[in-house]
Amino acid sequence: MKINSLFLLFVILFAGKSFATDTIHIKSTVKNVTLYFSGAQVFRDASISLTKGKHFLVLEQLPQGIDKQSIQVNGMANCEVLSVKHRLEYQKQLKKDQEIKQVEEQLKAKNIAIEEAKNKINVFELEEQLLMNNSNLNKNGAGSSVAEIKEAATYYRLRLNEIRQATLLLKSSLEKMVDDKQDVYQKLNEIRSRKINTYSEILVSIDCKTNATGLLSFSYFTTNAGWEPTYDFRVDEINKPLTIKYNANVFQSTGENWKNVQLKLSSYDPSLSGKKPELNPWFVGGYEQKGSTIESSFGTLQGKVTSLGDGVQFAQITIYDFNSQEFAHLISDKNGQFSIKPLREGTYYVSVEYQGRQSISKKYIYINKNKINHIDLVLEQNERDIAVTELALTNAAAPASEGFVDGVKLRGVAMSAKADMSSKDLKSISLTSEVLLSNSVISKEYPIDIPYTINSDGEDYLVKINQIEIPVTYAYYIVPKLDKDAFLYASIVNWNQLNLIPGKSNIFYQGNYVGETTIDKNILSDTMEISLGRDKQLVVSYDNKRIKTDKKLFGNAKERVETEISVKSNKNAAINVKVEDQYPLTSSTNITVNLERNPNDNLKVEDKTGKLTWELKLEAGEKKTVKFAYDVVVTK
Repeated sequence: MKINSLFLLFVILFAGKSFATDTIHIKSTVKNVTLYFSGAQVFRDASISLTKGKHFLVLEQLPQGIDKQSIQVNGMANCEVLSVKHRLEYQKQLKKDQEIKQVEEQLKAKNIAIEEAKNKINVFELEEQLLMNNSNLNKNGAGSSVAEIKEAATYYRLRLNEIRQATLLLKSSLEKMVDDKQDVYQKLNEIRSRKINTYSEILVSIDCKTNATGLLSFSYFTTNAGWEPTYDFRVDEINKPLTIKYNANVFQSTGENWKNVQLKLSSYDPSLSGKKPELNPWFVGGYEQKGSTIESSFGTLQGKVTSLGDGVQFAQITIYDFNSQEFAHLISDKNGQFSIKPLREGTYYVSVEYQGRQSISKKYIYINKNKINHIDLVLEQNERDIAVTELALTNAAAPASEGFVDGVKLRGVAMSAKADMSSKDLKSISLTSEVLLSNSVISKEYPIDIPYTINSDGEDYLVKINQIEIPVTYAYYIVPKLDKDAFLYASIVNWNQLNLIPGKSNIFYQGNYVGETTIDKNILSDTMEISLGRDKQLVVSYDNKRIKTDKKLFGNAKERVETEISVKSNKNAAINVKVEDQYPLTSSTNITVNLERNPNDNLKVEDKTGKLTWELKLEAGEKKTVKFAYDVVVTK
């Protein structure tokens, strides 16, 4: 009977093993990323070996901000993917982590040493108080002898000096122990920042017909990344073409660094619906239908975590959406700063944790689209640490009966400031906004040839896309009535054929930065003019004179103004110059303005605006002069 029972147990265990599905935990690496203005499609590979049969794969330690509807898993040869599921894995408890246990033991030892020092200080203070309470040498109304007074004074002097000196050394040691404790706290927070996180996991059920070895590829979409176009317009000399460098500012806050990944930049907006709009009946007198405009609905959150006036490194910042779902997890840098973008427009709340400081949370943080939203987060000391710091910094020479000295300064923060900080809701957050560029969208893709490393810090990383040279027309503009400097402009004809995406452009002339401009696709003109700054090699003189004035008591009044403009070129090549001025206009019926011009001048007159434009060509070292005059007649 015993043999049969053992045989039955063996059969059950063998059958269970034969029909069980293996669970395999797999780590993967990011290989390719397609970035959109707001969001990114991330492609990952995992190297695996599977035996014949069904397996349950756990693709672990993935960023939490994954759009679960976008997950795609590509099966291996001779293997069929049966199901795909997404879940979040919360790693909030690290009780068994040996590294954290070691640091916590160090922290415990520091606390014990601090308590020992506090106890010694308290004993010395009690002894001093006991001496002071028994310092009266009056014996039941009778005085003390001189010898007794000398002996008591000597004893009190020596003992009080010993007490004060020992207390001073203890408080100095206590202050150092408090600093050491903060260092241990920082080490603990650095470890926690590496090991406490919320990850996504993708659960894949797969059935292999044969043994299989190879790469399992999968992808997903995340909104915690994006890119912005930026350009460099460079001109070396006015007889050379314009160089346009296509660049991109790439950023991501997914929670993991992208190391040596292949990037592709796309101007397509995956959030746009692929369904065509429908025309509804439109009645006269009703509201007209408006087409949808393509506008970014994302913003940026930047901030700084401070305590006692200093930035806090390794603070854990968690961003929650309006539904209290954890959206992102960040770690502050060495200056206490952090940044996350893109964030969809809406309301969020932020919590900050740091071992050794009181945790805080701020609700109803509204993120404005196309803006940088700033938030300042201030962490307070724990009450126990405040008391220890005050004790360590108290003047050791003060009598014990007098207590602590008022107005003590804690690490550079006055007590009055500390009192203000008790109102957490008033001090912990300050929001301002800075306007960003708004992007229109055209569908275009830019594969990047070389791999890049993009850290998960919300900062901009410059990625080079392309570089082209195009012919342009250079001209100097002079408006001597307002400014006698010459302004160099480059004109790009048919610039919209370059398919430039709206963005910011930095302008360089002869290697020097001269300013920036914005590429705006809404400009209707087919010519884009770019200012390259001032040029002091053109010398301009402007002579404006009232020649004569005729006045009659009962008749008309007439005034004549003559203007002479001279331009001298010190350039070593021929240049084109446009000189602009104006003559006055009148809307009064009793005032007449008569313009007088030289018909041989290459002058363009705009009668509606009064603007005058001369187009000149100056050879190297040449000087030219233009003149005009006008009469103003006032009829009585």
